[in-house]
Amino acid sequence: MRTYEQTHPWISFRLDLRKVPASVWLLLGRATALGERLGAAPIPPGEAREFERRTLADGVLASAALDGNTLGRDEALHLLEGRFDPPQAQRYLKVELENLVKATKWTEDRIRSGDRTLTPWTIQMFNAQVLKGLPWDEDVRPGEWRLSGAASTQLPGVPPEDLELVVERLCDWLTAPLFDPEAEEERHPMALVRAAMAHLYLVWAAPFAEGNGRTARLVEHQLLLAGGVPSRAALLPVIGLDRIRPVYARLAAQCARTNDPLPFLGHWVRAYTDELDRHWQRIVAVQRTAAWTAHLDAAFDPTATRHDARQRQLLMDLLAAPGPVPPGHVPTLSTALAHLYAPLHPKTLQRDIEALARKGFVVRTAQGVQAVGMEG
Repeated sequence: MRTYEQTHPWISFRLDLRKVPASVWLLLGRATALGERLGAAPIPPGEAREFERRTLADGVLASAALDGNTLGRDEALHLLEGRFDPPQAQRYLKVELENLVKATKWTEDRIRSGDRTLTPWTIQMFNAQVLKGLPWDEDVRPGEWRLSGAASTQLPGVPPEDLELVVERLCDWLTAPLFDPEAEEERHPMALVRAAMAHLYLVWAAPFAEGNGRTARLVEHQLLLAGGVPSRAALLPVIGLDRIRPVYARLAAQCARTNDPLPFLGHWVRAYTDELDRHWQRIVAVQRTAAWTAHLDAAFDPTATRHDARQRQLLMDLLAAPGPVPPGHVPTLSTALAHLYAPLHPKTLQRDIEALARKGFVVRTAQGVQAVGMEG
């Protein structure tokens, strides 16, 4: 018997799917459906690029934040644009994000090329990428198994002499038939289960002196992509986990004490599903805006008359509003709208609203004016 089998009985490489609660299976099914819908949703190319850029920024920022990085979303977006130049004291925070961006893109490139292999070397490469260029102590060797005790205050990692064996067994387990069902409809949900288990086991093992959490989340990302999860969705679990950071910080230790990985799976899939819901609502908003824009282009010719240009702008701004707008506040929706109505009589706005209401473009509610189709 190896030492870790005595000290870490929870690292058993066993998962009894019969004990997975029905609620978790339902969430897995919902996550599968939402993920596939998100990946296939048609949106204009410009909006698609912006959606992917923001998802990448949020994903790497969430993973870094879970390990203590304090940068915000604006800094992450500026970093992707190549225009983030923090003070010297914060340079290491920038390097942490840059490392995660490079590792994420490296993973996506490998999957696109057909390389879905997960080996101990792959995991070491992830850790080397995570820690590259950062100011660590001498005992931290990026990409190499740690030589001393675990770097966790809540949970002791696997004894150093067993690390290589444990990671080898983990890679073998993750490619076992348990996670590769024959039924096609089971492949996507089981890809989610496999990614969550890989994440948990790597946090349990803590194979490196630093960066174990970020390394585990990169492995999770690879397994999701390899399992057919669309790239639009593959970074969402880590964003969801960052939203439940206090729970996430305790989960691994709690599951180890009870020798039960299922609570981690339940929280993981719930966080992922919630994030899928949020992103799907954003996709719907983009699609709705695109559809309305096409509709307005057909209904109004802004080059023909000032009347058409004014009403088209009015509709576009009402479309972008989060809810009903009191009539008196309508001109303040945008600078363009304010310029259009400033030199005109106040009744012009009321006449435009009435004209659009007669054509079925807007409705009046007790709270104000709203574009049709934007209710609720």
